[in-house]
Amino acid sequence: MKTRLMMIMAVAAIAATAGQPIERLELLDGEVLENARIRKIEDGKATIFHNAGVASIDPALLPSGKRYSGPIRHALAKDRVARRRRLWERRAAVSAELDERLESIQRESDNDAERYFAGDAADRIAPHGKRIDELSASLSEIDAQLDALKSEPEKKKASNPIASSVAYLRSEKDVRWIEVSGKNVYVGISPFPFDARMVARGAAWKCHRETGRSVNVWVTSSRAGWRPDRGGSHVMATYP
Repeated sequence: MKTRLMMIMAVAAIAATAGQPIERLELLDGEVLENARIRKIEDGKATIFHNAGVASIDPALLPSGKRYSGPIRHALAKDRVARRRRLWERRAAVSAELDERLESIQRESDNDAERYFAGDAADRIAPHGKRIDELSASLSEIDAQLDALKSEPEKKKASNPIASSVAYLRSEKDVRWIEVSGKNVYVGISPFPFDARMVARGAAWKCHRETGRSVNVWVTSSRAGWRPDRGGSHVMATYP
């Protein structure tokens, strides 16, 4: 009951912001959605209404400023909990049927061992054997999905090639944060470095070398979530 209530609250939180369209939503794959409204997150997909229609996308494609906002982060976590619960319920049902089939074979052999293992034994075992193979395959599939779900946040975090190409900057002691939005990379460094333009140019070059994409790298001393229209100390570089 508590989990269900929290899921309802998460959906309600997204619904509360759904009436406030995002004028220009840049996804991490470069696609731009105009006047976008994030309606819900369910079964690992974000449903977005926008000028051109309805999009169902992987939430990992949302820019970090949106993906890690309170309501959406909460909804993503609750969606993972719901999917995990459904998988465990399905696993329990499959496991119960598998046990029942095996016990049925055992009971039949115990009740009349001589007749069971006579000439018609193959006919008796065949229906059980086929179903047992199917159930065993289902268990393996469910376990694989559970493992994938467990590591989903880590995999999604590393799924953007642009983010991966500039991840080396995190090892620099003064780098406070990095955000990737479409073809823009925002790097927060404090205190603001005298060689900020060189840092931005180097990151843009490295990204182009590893991904073949041309990006804008912004270096600022402002807090996470900063964008160029907010002013403050910053430089920008691109390559080529």
